[in-house]
Amino acid sequence: MRVIVGCPVKDRAWCLPDWFEAVEAQGVDVEYLFIYTPGSDETEEVLLQHTTNILIEPTGRSETEIAGHLWGDINKYAYMAHMRNELLRNAHAMGADYFFSLDSDIILPPDGLKRLLSYASTHPGVVAPKVNMSWGATNWNVMSWVDPKYPRMAERSLVPPKTGQHHVVMAAMLLDRDAIDRGLWVAHHQGEDIGFSVHAWKEQIPLWWVEEIHCQHWMRRH
Repeated sequence: MRVIVGCPVKDRAWCLPDWFEAVEAQGVDVEYLFIYTPGSDETEEVLLQHTTNILIEPTGRSETEIAGHLWGDINKYAYMAHMRNELLRNAHAMGADYFFSLDSDIILPPDGLKRLLSYASTHPGVVAPKVNMSWGATNWNVMSWVDPKYPRMAERSLVPPKTGQHHVVMAAMLLDRDAIDRGLWVAHHQGEDIGFSVHAWKEQIPLWWVEEIHCQHWMRRH
């Protein structure tokens, strides 16, 4: 089984060592794949300690530069969708059985990846762990369509989400081979992961969320 883990990165030397430590403590044989925008810190040096599978994105915005993105700026989300699709295309070419799109400030819990893979073995499509999307708030990475018959606008439910199939997942997403083949990040005014979920709905790719696998989301320097 070939498992590839990665994300877009720029100026992430402050969190990448802990990200790598958490991934490498999972007890799962993984390969890495990153798309790197040159910045002002030692991100590239940290990456090269672990892999040479680094795609260079020389111009434009990066994940870090738009970390405080303003909702509705679709140009920013189009750029992020482009980078994530480049990773997906390369993971496909590498023959990945699973591609884990895991942002560099999201820290896996012990055995988190192993448990995600176990869940994915019986739940095809995309599987996401529980990730807090707002600092100090219970704002999880799972949403519902305002109108399930017309998936365009997403909202968070007032009822706490439970493990199972959902309309929208974000931030940390384990794609199986079929989802790698047919998945696509798309610019959307609520973010490129919402665009991914719209496309998944059209392609009938199931999206799953696992409450019991809870990742830390740092979002900013400690």
